[in-house]
Amino acid sequence: MSLINSRKRFIYAVAACAGIIILIFWWRVEEQKILSHQDIDSHYIRYVSRQRMLSQALSKVMLEIYIRKSRKLSVNTEMNVLDSLVKVFKSEHKSLIVGSKKYGIPSGSDPELNNSIVSLNPSYYGIVSTCEDVLGNNNEFENKETSSLKILNYEQKYFQGVNNITNQLSFRTEKRLSKIKY
Repeated sequence: MSLINSRKRFIYAVAACAGIIILIFWWRVEEQKILSHQDIDSHYIRYVSRQRMLSQALSKVMLEIYIRKSRKLSVNTEMNVLDSLVKVFKSEHKSLIVGSKKYGIPSGSDPELNNSIVSLNPSYYGIVSTCEDVLGNNNEFENKETSSLKILNYEQKYFQGVNNITNQLSFRTEKRLSKIKY
């Protein structure tokens, strides 16, 4: 009888240890999932913030063009800068929407975030079309004041949209990290 009881105790002890090991393993797997999501979100935050800086740079160059044109100065350098900024801005916005392996941004993995990024499109298209109008009308530039005001308006809306995305991602980060605090 004592042999049976000692075997039962041994089996219970082994089962308890196995249960604890399984729980520890499960917890580590969950932590890795959370950290993986954190990594993806950090790429989004970095990338969206870069887009915000590009939109500000576009606005600055547009204002420089306006000022130089109003003083009847050459704007060749500014137009070249504007052209290259527009190309980068367009390329990176596309990467935000469809994903980019190069920048660690998955495609279509988060519908809520994708909706927020797509909500930037009206401001994005406004910025791009205004810049392209200015690039296309280098010599005329009759609507220089209107274009400068339009770009500032679109840039402000884009800036607000990007801040909303950054706040959304930060909130998710804090919520996720609160799960793994000991």
